[in-house]
Amino acid sequence: MRLSASCCCLNPENGLRDFHQQMWSEPFLDQPHISQVDLAAVSVTRATYDSDINALVVTLVPGPVPTATTHFTVVGLDRAKPVMVHVNGVRKEADVDDTSFSWNTQGELLIRRSLEKGGESSYVVQQ
Repeated sequence: MRLSASCCCLNPENGLRDFHQQMWSEPFLDQPHISQVDLAAVSVTRATYDSDINALVVTLVPGPVPTATTHFTVVGLDRAKPVMVHVNGVRKEADVDDTSFSWNTQGELLIRRSLEKGGESSYVVQQ
């Protein structure tokens, strides 16, 4: 019974069929998204792009391996434009000399942060 209830939550009506039959468009694929998540340290509970406010919203919870810090990259940002990151509601400038944020050679924003003990960590990456 638990399994079927879980499947219903993961698979809304026709969800997997629609996912398989409809190709994603180029604009959808070009939206900012996360990559290189430290999956031993965290689980991603939300990673969605809101085009109305040009923001990627990410929520992480501690994963199976206890650790004090984690990292992930944000792909699809324009390095020439300023980036604002809200971490747990606190505004941070990603272009300022903050060791928590850096650009890698592929033009992706690397975010390294401390984890909230026993709770979730939220990030809003806006450009």
